[in-house]
Amino acid sequence: MKVEIISAVHWDGHHRDAGDVIDVKEWDANWLISRKKAKPYTGKNPVDDPPMNRVVGLETSSEPKLTKRTWKKSSQS
Repeated sequence: MKVEIISAVHWDGHHRDAGDVIDVKEWDANWLISRKKAKPYTGKNPVDDPPMNRVVGLETSSEPKLTKRTWKKSSQS
């Protein structure tokens, strides 16, 4: 069974980093998954839609501009 490592672990005499995919026996896979060290590997997810630019077509607002509060110096006489 293939699993994707979530957090670094020393497995089968080698250091495995997060994101590595290893093929292990089902019992070992269940052990790693139960200890939150791995998750079942489902393969690469195809991108359904490429990320779109959400700024395109943004209309300008008719609201007045935001005024920021400024720190006023106290006048000392």
